[in-house]
Amino acid sequence: MSHDLVAATDALHRWLAALNAPLDAAVVRAAVSEDVEILRHGNDEWRGQVVEQFHGVDEAVEWFSRCPPRIHFEMVSGPKSGEDGLWTARYCLQVDDFRGGGELRYRVDDHQHICWLEHVPDELAERYRMVD
Repeated sequence: MSHDLVAATDALHRWLAALNAPLDAAVVRAAVSEDVEILRHGNDEWRGQVVEQFHGVDEAVEWFSRCPPRIHFEMVSGPKSGEDGLWTARYCLQVDDFRGGGELRYRVDDHQHICWLEHVPDELAERYRMVD
């Protein structure tokens, strides 16, 4: 396994650990760089659009703190390397009876922290869609 793949895999595992411990700021801080940039895409009618942006570790910690503590994330596949140091991985999540998934696109800095991440959730299953 190449050094880059090891770094990308380790960074992804720390990211998932942070997602699974969203109220533990130290775990979140261990996963991302101080100046991390996170782009969160929307679901359904907001699919393909960035609906939230977070800059810096403090904003990442705040975002994670909004997650329910009983949430569970797992890696489904990846990481796979792309151009210019971009990595992709598939994830799944479960909280109570909700199940979802999506893709993470990310870059890793020299310290093996995620320094840029794009969170692209899959389309929601019909039973989870919001109704007007």
